[in-house]
Amino acid sequence: MSTILLVCYPDPHEGVCHYERINCNIGPLTFIRNLLEIAAKAMNVRIDPKTVKVVKPVNLPIWPARELRTRCQDWVRDHLELLEDDNIDRRIDPLHFAITHFPEGHPVDNNVDLLIISDEFIESIDTLGELRFTTKQLLNFSSRESSKRAYIAPSPSEGVKSVEGIQKALVGLNAIVHEGRPVGNYGLPPALFNSALAKFDNHLRHWEQFDDLIPDNSLLANTHLFISQSLAIYDNEQKREDTLTLVMMTILGEEAIRQARYEGGANLDMVWAVDGATRVISEFKNEYGLQGDAFLQGSLSLSRVVQTCKSKQSIPRNTNFPTIIIAVMGNHIEIGSAVSLGDGIYSQRLFSQRLELGFHAHDHVLRLATSLVPRQGSPEQEVLVKFTARYNPRAHKLLEEAGFAPKLHSCSRVCGELYMVVMDYLDGKTMWQYSKQDIPIPQSVYDDVEKAIKILHKEEIVFGDLRSGNIMCVESQSQDATTEIHAKLIDFDWAGVHGKDR
Repeated sequence: MSTILLVCYPDPHEGVCHYERINCNIGPLTFIRNLLEIAAKAMNVRIDPKTVKVVKPVNLPIWPARELRTRCQDWVRDHLELLEDDNIDRRIDPLHFAITHFPEGHPVDNNVDLLIISDEFIESIDTLGELRFTTKQLLNFSSRESSKRAYIAPSPSEGVKSVEGIQKALVGLNAIVHEGRPVGNYGLPPALFNSALAKFDNHLRHWEQFDDLIPDNSLLANTHLFISQSLAIYDNEQKREDTLTLVMMTILGEEAIRQARYEGGANLDMVWAVDGATRVISEFKNEYGLQGDAFLQGSLSLSRVVQTCKSKQSIPRNTNFPTIIIAVMGNHIEIGSAVSLGDGIYSQRLFSQRLELGFHAHDHVLRLATSLVPRQGSPEQEVLVKFTARYNPRAHKLLEEAGFAPKLHSCSRVCGELYMVVMDYLDGKTMWQYSKQDIPIPQSVYDDVEKAIKILHKEEIVFGDLRSGNIMCVESQSQDATTEIHAKLIDFDWAGVHGKDR
């Protein structure tokens, strides 16, 4: 047995220094496996042998401890070529036995004997030896931070019953849920992080504009039944939940539903599986205003699911848990979406309705049923998303309608003064690219630009940034099947009304 001074960095930001007596008189694979098990136990994490390297550094001192990570980074940087070399003859041999280097026991030199480093740690080293963030690192950092916050979060039911619980959930640097309360406690909408949530968001916000959203008679009947049963007065919350759950199973699909108590050990009301990783969490309150906000409780429930699943490592680390939340409080329903990011749950309420029948029963049933219609998605289309401090959607739409700008899908404020603009992606080149490649620019492009500017000037709008980089040259087919090149203007950030906007 020999005493090993082991330093392990399975993560660029968290490591451990550990002394361990280990049997070195064993085969190399067993030795490495035992070594990784020791490191995993010391750090309370799972270490994948396929994503780490075990090396014997030379003259890597353990002291001072607070600078150990920097020294490890420097060592890795100095040996980066060898570590990343696929040639087995040049790669540092990971199967150095402790018995080979210190058969008489651990020498008193305070140097690191064995260093376990992950591929992610290696990726974090640039040519200057500074720590940089890769996509994988950002995802892992997000995973760690969300797990830490989930541990200190109040329980979902207790977090909505008192002012103290709500403050823990929404207020301060350790806020668990970000949904707009208090002022400033919000972020980018969940739709940005998942395509299913994006379609869902568009569905709920613009359901009145979709002519193909026609509920069938069965859905209308079940929606009417759901509203009728929501209007009843129940002795307790459990009776309301049991009654309404049966109808919701019929509306949303019984085959996709399961009781949420099996969802990572979290004690929720119900969870549906939608589009694989996407969840639908529903929470019930017996009456509106009693026992707290069901939608906020749904967000806290998602936080509990995140913490439980990640601690059990039952899901991939790079998921942001895209979730749809359905909150029923008496005869009031709210529907929204949520995702888990590094500093908590980001949720957004998209649809709300007071469930009533009476004189306007048809309108109430139709509105709720239409919002629940499973809409067939249109063929996927590549789009461009940009974020900007200012934009002129009116100018863009004017030229879009005339054929001189890409189709504008959305322009909305998403965070503070920041706008998110979504438009069709154009397959072409800018005039600037044409000029740099010495490609002749057809006269049709200049003619289109002139027509586009005249349309804007007619409305007293100045484009404000007319240059070759903002003019796209796009190929199209003419009526006689010949290829033509036409212009489309992009970047309406500086477009404005003459004499008013600046």
